[in-house]
Amino acid sequence: LYDRTTQGVIDDVASGAAELGVIMQTSETESALNEALAEAGLAFHELAVSAPLVALPSSHPFVNAKSLTLEQLADFPYVYFDQGEDAPIAFYEEALSQVPRAKKVACTDRASLTELIMAINGYTVTSGILVGISDGAGLNTIPLETDVDLRLGYITRKGAELSSLEQR
Repeated sequence: LYDRTTQGVIDDVASGAAELGVIMQTSETESALNEALAEAGLAFHELAVSAPLVALPSSHPFVNAKSLTLEQLADFPYVYFDQGEDAPIAFYEEALSQVPRAKKVACTDRASLTELIMAINGYTVTSGILVGISDGAGLNTIPLETDVDLRLGYITRKGAELSSLEQR
């Protein structure tokens, strides 16, 4: 298992270094990302669709909110996974990553991302799929008010058949 940027996952699958890769699309980035996948000879296979959630520490003042807007979060640091200097916005995993924010913290290690959020009372935008698995009870999720959705899926080379292990 490799924890990579979206471009790294595309490169690994296209080159055969990996037989499949897991990526996240948003309804905003789907078209551009699918175009990049097609150019690389890859196909996206959707596994789950979810509404974006705000992940924040249990100490955060908004931890009991029923839902949140980005405007409400403007004074708090936004922590995100950095895709690299030249990465197109479509390769960013977080919904609404193109929205300007006054306080941003880029992280190149997903495990550190959770620690940073808790240490600086920040937040990120997530599918919520790994919250509670990778970080225990450290983060809580609150629905984000938006019409954007997240699509978790895997990519393969077009026409490639998955082995029984990959299918599992």
